[in-house]
Amino acid sequence: MKSDVFYFSFKKNKKSVLQYIDALYDNSKLKVTKKNALIAVKLHMGEIGNTSFIKPLFVKKIIENLKEDGLKPFLTDTTTLYIGQRSNAVDYLNAAVYNGFGYESIGCPIIISDGLRSQNGKTVETKFSSNFQIIKYASDIAHSDGVVVLSHVKGHVVAGYGGALKNIAMGMATRSTKQQMHGDVKPQIKTEKCSGCGTCVAYCPGKAITIKDGKAVFNLNHCIGCADCITVCTTGCLKVLKNESSEKFLEKMGDVIYAIVNDFKKPMTFFNFVMDVTPDCDCLDYSRYPIVPDIGILASYDPVAIDKASIDLIKSEPYYFNQDQNDFELAVDQDKFCKKNGNVNYDRLLKYCENLGVGSTEYNLVELTY
Repeated sequence: MKSDVFYFSFKKNKKSVLQYIDALYDNSKLKVTKKNALIAVKLHMGEIGNTSFIKPLFVKKIIENLKEDGLKPFLTDTTTLYIGQRSNAVDYLNAAVYNGFGYESIGCPIIISDGLRSQNGKTVETKFSSNFQIIKYASDIAHSDGVVVLSHVKGHVVAGYGGALKNIAMGMATRSTKQQMHGDVKPQIKTEKCSGCGTCVAYCPGKAITIKDGKAVFNLNHCIGCADCITVCTTGCLKVLKNESSEKFLEKMGDVIYAIVNDFKKPMTFFNFVMDVTPDCDCLDYSRYPIVPDIGILASYDPVAIDKASIDLIKSEPYYFNQDQNDFELAVDQDKFCKKNGNVNYDRLLKYCENLGVGSTEYNLVELTY
């Protein structure tokens, strides 16, 4: 059965983007009847230095709509596995305020939903999975009355792309479950391309990298699989080891997504912002040049359908030349993410989630016009 995905195009808009967000919200409201319901608005609030995360003004408009419906929203996310400005709740709160998500700007509080150091998680048994016995996801999301998932669609070095599905799996899981998902991801180095700059050493939370004789050397026994080294490498000498690591990672993500959605059982709705589509995730402390023009904003009750629609819209656009992309060119209808991120088969995640019953890869794209 096809799922409805509501969409407006930046190319065709004749009114304020904020008015289109109102229209998208009206077509994808949370189906919550409880008075004064506490609503988690799940989003990535950006690393300090990154500028491609969702604009706070757009988030504020969704918060205003939720309040008008008598709901009590709060912004939320979880702490990160990697070293950065979001690895504990205090640093994350400071980063979120710095990036424009403070109460005075947005009009609602921020709650880091897995606790000070990701110690607050709800345990879910995963008897259906061969990859996990249990998973844990953020307690304050689990105990909320509904979730609005706001996702910035962009590339990702291991998952291929990031959207609504990744925002559930990596975005809602506690650090222990994040670690389990990343466990099979290992870097591979082309030593001749390594400059010995040491950037990867500074970013490695597992202290698995040293510089010897001017080259990076890995102790994979200490590697936690976060792939930060690959993302920040300045010479392109690192990539994901192509055994089963990326395929297994996507499968594990699918298991976590199903476990969370199946356990939560309360209303969820999804907004995908397909703009500032950078080749890498917003976890970097800088933003690269977008790979396609700004496309639009989508909304749906189905996380699989909204991600599939977002990817299809990105495929339909011309590729922006970018010196970071090693000079390759892509035509309309070619897969930009797949080429950039080492031919990661992210369709596996979409199909895997569809087979588990999370959503449908078939959709009706309903374009909103005035």
